[in-house]
Amino acid sequence: MSKFEQYLNQRIDEKSSFKDKLDFPKFIEIETVNACNARCPMCTINDWERNYPVMRDDVFNKISDEIIENKELVKRVSLYRDGEPLIDKKMPQRINKFFENGIKETSIATNVSLLTEKKSRELLEAGLGMIIMSIDSLDKEVFEKIRVRLKFEQVRDNAIKFLQLRDKINPKCRVWIRMIRQESNSNEFDEYNKFWRKYASDVDRIYYHNIFNWGGQLDNYKSIEKSYEPNLPCVALWSLMVFFANGDVPLCNVDYNNKFPTGNVMKSSIRELWKSKILNSRRKLHLDGNKKEISICENCNVWDEGKGEELISPEFAEKVSTIKDEEVNEKKLVKSQEDIYFEESIYKKFTSSEGNNLMPEFHNAEWDKKPSILARFKDERLKYFEKKLFYMEKPELLTKSEYETIHKDTARKLLSTNSEKWNTIPRTYSEIDTLREKFEREGHPEKLTVLDEINAYVEDLEKIYSSA
Repeated sequence: MSKFEQYLNQRIDEKSSFKDKLDFPKFIEIETVNACNARCPMCTINDWERNYPVMRDDVFNKISDEIIENKELVKRVSLYRDGEPLIDKKMPQRINKFFENGIKETSIATNVSLLTEKKSRELLEAGLGMIIMSIDSLDKEVFEKIRVRLKFEQVRDNAIKFLQLRDKINPKCRVWIRMIRQESNSNEFDEYNKFWRKYASDVDRIYYHNIFNWGGQLDNYKSIEKSYEPNLPCVALWSLMVFFANGDVPLCNVDYNNKFPTGNVMKSSIRELWKSKILNSRRKLHLDGNKKEISICENCNVWDEGKGEELISPEFAEKVSTIKDEEVNEKKLVKSQEDIYFEESIYKKFTSSEGNNLMPEFHNAEWDKKPSILARFKDERLKYFEKKLFYMEKPELLTKSEYETIHKDTARKLLSTNSEKWNTIPRTYSEIDTLREKFEREGHPEKLTVLDEINAYVEDLEKIYSSA
C-alpha cells in the first residue's frame, strides 16, 4: 500500500480495507431540495446554474433502495447538500425509510430557521441520527449579516427547543452546533462554546469550520487561515458520493454546478458510478500528485476543518496514550486496592474511627478472610464500596442479588446520557470521535492506533452493561 493509500485509509476508516472503499461509497449526500430561504454571503446559492429544486420520488427511491441493499458498507447517509433540507416536506419520511431499514446514521444540516417544535418532533420520532445546526454568531447584528433573511432570536430559540426535545424523544440523536468562522465572527468561538455547552449533552459537538473557498469558484471568498495540504489526495474521492435533486452525480460536494459530472443515478447504479472509469481517472490524478489538473481541486480547502473542536476533557486527552498501561499496572499493585477503589476515601472524614480502622485490615487481608471482615462494617456506604471490590475482583463472593444490584448500578452510571460528573460511555465515544478527527487531520497514525484500542475496550464495556 502506498503512503497516499495509507493516509486515505487512516482518514476514512481503518477498519475496512482500501479495496473495500472502492466497492461502494461510505458516505452519501442526497440533495432532496435545491432551494434555500436564506442568502448567506459565503454560500454558493447566487452562483447556482441548476434549476430542479425538488427530488422526485422515483429518483429518491432508486438511490435509497440501493443504499439499503448495501447498508453494511455505508457509514452515514446525509439528506442535504446545497439547499435547506427542511424545505422538503417529506424529510421525516425519507429519514424514517433509512431508519426502519437498518441505517441509523442519517443526518441533515440546517440553518435552523424552519426547525419548529412540530418539525423537531417529526424528525426525532423518524429516527434522525445527527443534525448539524449552522449558527454563526451569538451577536444578533453579526448573525443577521451572515445569515441574510433569518432572525437570530428565532434560530436561537428553535435550537434550544430542539435540544430539549431531543433529550426527551431521541437522546441518541447527536447535535453538532457549527459556526462558519469568517472575518465578522473570528473572535467569538470561546463565548459561543460556553453558551451552547449549557444546552448540549455529552454526545454533542460544538465547533467551528473556517470559511471555505469552494475550490476557487467564488469571487467573494476571503481566507481566515490557509491550512490545506496541496500535495495530498482528497478523501472525498474515496469516501463520498453526492446526488443532486435530478439524480446527477458531480465530482464531489464542492462541484455545486456539476462542472465535472460523473453520471446520473437513473442511468447507472451507485456501484457502477462509484467504480466508473471517469471517477477512477480522477482518483489516479490525485494519487499521482496531479490533482491540479482538475481546476476546482488545485487549491480547495473544504476538507480542512478549523481548530475549534468541541472542548475535550483535559483528563481524557492526557490519558489517551497511557490508559491501557494504567489498567495493567493496577492489577500488579497488590497492596494498592484502597487507591484503585478510591471511593472509600471520599467519605473518610465522615465515617467513624471504627470503620476507618477496619479498611486497612480489609484491604490487606487474603480474599478468603475479607467476607468476615466485611460483616463487621456498620456503615452501609463502606459495605457497598467493599462489595464493589468483590464485584470487580471476586464476584463469586457475592450473592446473586448483591451482584445484580451493583451490576445494574454500574450500568446506569456508565451508560448515562446526562451530563454527569464522571466519564460515561457515550461521552467517551464522543471524545474518541473528536480526537480521531483531530489526529487524522494532523497525521498521527500511532495515536489513532491507541484510540482504536481504547474504542475496542469501551465497546467491550458497552456490551457487558447494555443488557443489565
